[in-house]
Amino acid sequence: MTSDSLSAILKCLQPDTHSRRYNTIWAYTRADNSLFGLSSGLFVLQTLRRYFNTEELEKLGQIQAEICSKYQSYKNKDGKVSYNFYPTQPSKHFGNGYVMQHFDHFRLPDDIDDTALVFLTDLSKTSEMTELVKLLDAHIHPSGVFNTWFGKNMPLEVDICANINMLILFFKNNLGHLPIAQNALMYIVNCIKNIEKQPFQLARHYGHPVLILYHYARFMHMFPETKLAAYIPNLVSITERLIATPLSDGLRMLAETTLLKWGQRREKYVNNLTFNDFYTFIGAPLAPFFGERSWAYKPIFLIHWKSDIYTEVLQLEYKLLYQNQT
Repeated sequence: MTSDSLSAILKCLQPDTHSRRYNTIWAYTRADNSLFGLSSGLFVLQTLRRYFNTEELEKLGQIQAEICSKYQSYKNKDGKVSYNFYPTQPSKHFGNGYVMQHFDHFRLPDDIDDTALVFLTDLSKTSEMTELVKLLDAHIHPSGVFNTWFGKNMPLEVDICANINMLILFFKNNLGHLPIAQNALMYIVNCIKNIEKQPFQLARHYGHPVLILYHYARFMHMFPETKLAAYIPNLVSITERLIATPLSDGLRMLAETTLLKWGQRREKYVNNLTFNDFYTFIGAPLAPFFGERSWAYKPIFLIHWKSDIYTEVLQLEYKLLYQNQT
């Protein structure tokens, strides 16, 4: 079954439009070629390699080579070490659309989320970590944590999931002691109390408590010795409360995966899932115009992104963690 999933991922990689963006209220959907689904999918796959046999590891190598070969298209247009959500060489923001691709206003600056995921999945980037740390320090948020955007004209913003992804990169490279990483870690601890009540304020580009909790578990599963370990009972309780509420299949699966990462035994495997309304990333195109006005973040104004690759990988992650729980 794992081999079949990896074959399906390889097949998804063939077209350049390997994800889509949508808003069901508008009946709007477009093929999309953003970096996030590619790099996120590869990151999770690499964390699962211990479960793969020789044939599956070979397929993982093929997937890794193909995805990493695409990264250059998303690299900073001026040669800096940061990466963009959309291709930069040439610029192809909101491709296959009719409006936003024609306006520079909607051209996104490079961001910490995609940059962290590229550095995490492409080992050749390790030599550029010193330069990346300098770039991050130059764009630090006034609160001392990682600012989402590297651009000059974007509003200051802290996204907790993006901070977690960058924090994983820092800890993986033994840089968790740096002030910006310690500040981010403390910020993540302090935000636990608001995960259920203020998900959109904590993570504008994820916007749901389950997606936030999944990122907490992602970091804590890889680095169990941090001060976050003391909060596992709190986080498990939040996740269990959410599982008891109506959730889409995709979010329910992620909640189950999250509990498995925290060592919670799950007796029932959730299957026969559908992912038509599943998303792993959110955009608010009107936010740069209207700032923090809450109506700019209402569902009618949001764009959701779904990646077939990332969705396939997340299903495989859930299956393998469930099958190998102790």
